Amino acid sequence: MYREGERAARGELILNEAATQLGVSKMTIVRLIKDGVLPAKQACPGAPYVIRQEGLKLALVQTAIANKRAGSQDLRQESMIYQ
Repeated sequence: MYREGERAARGELILNEAATQLGVSKMTIVRLIKDGVLPAKQACPGAPYVIRQEGLKLALVQTAIANKRAGSQDLRQESMIYQ
């Protein structure tokens, strides 16, 4: 049974919490996980990712975000510029 604050006490985050802390989108977090840059676990396929708080501080994660390499590697995909 889950108790309120249990994840936080263990230093665990879910996708949107990690994205908010790093100042990126949820899709960026998923990309970092899929690329093996950000460690995360899933209980089973389709279950929410569980990300350790200390994982956000990894040099590889910080470098990927700082270099804007956390984006898609698909060269056909472009960023939208809003005016």
